[in-house]
Amino acid sequence: MKILYCGDIHSRTNCPRFRIDDFYSNQLKKHQELVDIINTCDAAILGGDVFDSPTPSTYLVNDLLSIWKKVKNIPIYVCLGSHDIEGYNFKTYHKSGLGVFEKFGIFRIMNYQEEITLEGIPISFYPHLGELKLTDLLPSSKIYVIHNYITKEKLPFTLYTMDQITLTNKIFFVAHYHKPFFEKVNGNIFISTGVLTRCDISERDYVITPIILDTVTKKLQPIKMKTVLSGVFVDADKINFMKQSKMDFEKFKASIKQGLNISKSGIELLTEILNITEDGNIKKIIKEAYDVCSTR
Repeated sequence: MKILYCGDIHSRTNCPRFRIDDFYSNQLKKHQELVDIINTCDAAILGGDVFDSPTPSTYLVNDLLSIWKKVKNIPIYVCLGSHDIEGYNFKTYHKSGLGVFEKFGIFRIMNYQEEITLEGIPISFYPHLGELKLTDLLPSSKIYVIHNYITKEKLPFTLYTMDQITLTNKIFFVAHYHKPFFEKVNGNIFISTGVLTRCDISERDYVITPIILDTVTKKLQPIKMKTVLSGVFVDADKINFMKQSKMDFEKFKASIKQGLNISKSGIELLTEILNITEDGNIKKIIKEAYDVCSTR
């Protein structure tokens, strides 16, 4: 039996601002290739965030339905991501784009801790309904499909690092963190296939790599997609502009902190500014702070 796994997809209508290709058309080509790959398998698992929003446009849903209806009676199991539902509420998926796919019998939406068995292999699902508890991982499963931040190194947004998982000899299909990886830690295998649409500037060099698990040979085969663009498909000027804007903003924040002689950020910093501008002249103070930092 061959089981395909593909993580984040993030289908959307509008073109990311740094892309210069025909984003929408190329996105549909990727979906078509993914369906073609699924049609060579016996089952498929999607790791979540199929859409970039729980309420995608009607014509995006219709275009994708016309592609995914070509799946040849192959079960497709979906682990809901944070973009698939509203407020981490599982019940809201019925009114989302995925709800339409389920009504057409294309997708089967999996609940938290729901376990299925494919060719004798127990597989459990953990959609993004808030923070995952490691104690919720069913010991009986051999494969875990998780939409949450599990990374090798401790990052600012990491929920768990791979070495915190005490289960052994398991496979973890991980989505939510868009960077692709294939890691072996403490006898476990952790796989992220990346993100199909590459909507963020940081993802421009990521290559989506779906994985096929062959239950007979016990091998994991990465699939190189032909429709994933390489080379120039981004606007270099926009990228440089966004980088410079970010640097300018950081300078701006630093100048305000220095001018107020505080070590605060976010809401605390804004509150401090409001407290010292009772005359309502906040625009003037911000402009003066920016002028100071821009002349340094």
